[in-house]
Amino acid sequence: FERTAVTVRTPADNPISPDPAIRRAGIDANKRALDCCAAAGVTHLGGPYHSALGEFTGQGPTEDEWRRGVESMQEVAQYADQVGVTMALESLNRFELYFLNTHADSARFAREVDHPRCKIMYDTFHAHIEEKHVGRAVEACGDMLGHVHISGNVRSTPGAGNVRWDENFDAVRKLDYDGWLTSEALGLAVRE
Repeated sequence: FERTAVTVRTPADNPISPDPAIRRAGIDANKRALDCCAAAGVTHLGGPYHSALGEFTGQGPTEDEWRRGVESMQEVAQYADQVGVTMALESLNRFELYFLNTHADSARFAREVDHPRCKIMYDTFHAHIEEKHVGRAVEACGDMLGHVHISGNVRSTPGAGNVRWDENFDAVRKLDYDGWLTSEALGLAVRE
């Protein structure tokens, strides 16, 4: 029986922060999450733990933030390897964070981290908001695809709404992806 898990980072433990103490708190929090995964038999840790959820600067990511993010995730990826958990970094839409919004950016980021335990997650909900072409978004994931979240455009179960399911699943199939497809249906009472 396999399990997956999700975690997030906050402004207090943001791995791309200019403050070294906050970056260290983010790295350490990610390592603790990986320890919990290993203890619970979790194989993949997904989520936007590359930067702080809900924190905005009013501009796009800077080169310094990108560099700090890559350096932080390189340390976390080495630790993930030690505990036997694969990271699946999740890009989120621009209304939730500003650091990794597209799957192409996430794949480029993971390639720069350059560790076999650092992969990305494809998420149909966020793709529906951010991507101009779903097939190309999945294709951009390429060899970095490590996990897939399936969710309707209103965070519902697949089958209704505006997500083009056939296009999503056909694109994932073309990658010969043979991993997790996790339904992320959050219901109607999601709080801010």
